[in-house]
Amino acid sequence: MAYNLYYTLPMLNSPNKDYISQDDSVEREDSPFTFKQDGGIGLRKIIAEVEKTYILKALEDVGWIQIKAAERLGISQRMLGYKIKKYGITLKPKQKEEGR
Repeated sequence: MAYNLYYTLPMLNSPNKDYISQDDSVEREDSPFTFKQDGGIGLRKIIAEVEKTYILKALEDVGWIQIKAAERLGISQRMLGYKIKKYGITLKPKQKEEGR
């Protein structure tokens, strides 16, 4: 059996700077992750999936120009290159030439 978990977190960038209070709850609906009752998914895998998603989004937003994506993500171009390799993100030949 699998459980969907969704954690209601505050929007720290909201104008009134809301924070979690004792009245806040944890919801199971609409979770992007499914946790299995028999052990399930590990935190490292969740973090890797989120990181890969953000890298892909940043690359797409800047036309696959790696230096711009790295700036947007707040990491060095070298670190972005490492993570592209780590997560097996494939760049098209034209994108490889333009990205560096």
